Amino acid sequence: MTPKTALYQLQTNTQSFLSSNLVVCAGGSTSAQRPFTFGHHGAYTGPRPGVNEAFTFTTIPLTTPSPEKLVCDNVRMIKNTEALDLANIETYSLDPGCDFMITGQLSGCAFCVVQLGRALTVAHVQPGGLRNLDGAQLKTTLENTGRFAGIAAPMTRVYGRGDYTAYAYVIGVCRGADWELWGQAVSAPGAAANILSVTRII
Repeated sequence: MTPKTALYQLQTNTQSFLSSNLVVCAGGSTSAQRPFTFGHHGAYTGPRPGVNEAFTFTTIPLTTPSPEKLVCDNVRMIKNTEALDLANIETYSLDPGCDFMITGQLSGCAFCVVQLGRALTVAHVQPGGLRNLDGAQLKTTLENTGRFAGIAAPMTRVYGRGDYTAYAYVIGVCRGADWELWGQAVSAPGAAANILSVTRII
C-alpha cells in the first residue's frame, strides 16, 4: 500500500494495521512537535509470515517511493546518562493538533503516562546508567512511586519490560481531541523484526 494509505489505516484501523505491518520509529532528541517523514522502510525485503509491509517514521528524508511529510508530537528518550528524579519527571503534554505521536525504540525502556481527562502527559525513560535499575525494576518503580513534575497523580500506565520482551515501539494516534497510545512489541531492531504483540496502552 502507499504511505498515504498506510497512514490512513494506522489512524483509523490502528490495532489491525499494527498487527500486520511493522512501524519502525526513529524519534528526535527533543520533545516537541517536529517534521517527520513516513514511508516504506528501505531495508525491508518483502512480505513474510505476520509482516505484510514495513514502514518508518523518521526525521531523515526518505528515498523510498511517495513518502508522506507530516508534523508529529515527538517524545524524547530521557537517557540513562542524565540525572533524573523519578518522582519529578519532566512533563510533555500531547497536543490534539497532531495526528500522531512518535518516540524512539524501546529496548528495556519504560513509557509512562498520566491521563487527566483528555490530557495525556508522557515520558520515555531509559533504564540503567545513573538510574541503576534494569528494565523490569524501572517499570515497577515508576508504577509505584513515579510522578511527573507538578502532577501529584500516580502514573496511569507504564508500558515497559514485561509488556514486551525484546524491543517495542510506542505510537500515539489522535482522533479528534482524543489520543490512543499503542505498543508494538517486536523481536529485533529495524526492518528484520517480527511483530510479537500489539497492546493498547491508553
